[in-house]
Amino acid sequence: MTPKYTGTGADLIARERQRQIEVEGFNSEHDDEHRQRELVHAAISYASYPQKTYLKEEKHGNIAFREPYPGWWNPWWNKCTKHTELKRLIIAGALIAAEIDQILREMGDFAEIEQCPDREG
Repeated sequence: MTPKYTGTGADLIARERQRQIEVEGFNSEHDDEHRQRELVHAAISYASYPQKTYLKEEKHGNIAFREPYPGWWNPWWNKCTKHTELKRLIIAGALIAAEIDQILREMGDFAEIEQCPDREG
């Protein structure tokens, strides 16, 4: 049975993030173990599936492309094929929220968020 979603996109993302913390145990301590932006890479995988998306890596003058989902994570956690497009986007949003929280923790008292200019017209 397909779950019924209520609320705004931001509400759904916040609820998914809370579920990740409470059910999966993916709290700030867990997230801080991932210092190579793996949460964003996993979010890219969820948001872009089923499209193939690749990250460009340059090392020692060589260029390589790899899928964004962290290859060293247990493949069991990659559930892109299991979920609907809406659920994948909600998960991606929650992963991005977790990454933002991690960056804010890293910056501590120096966190300064740029203000977006108001749109006119």
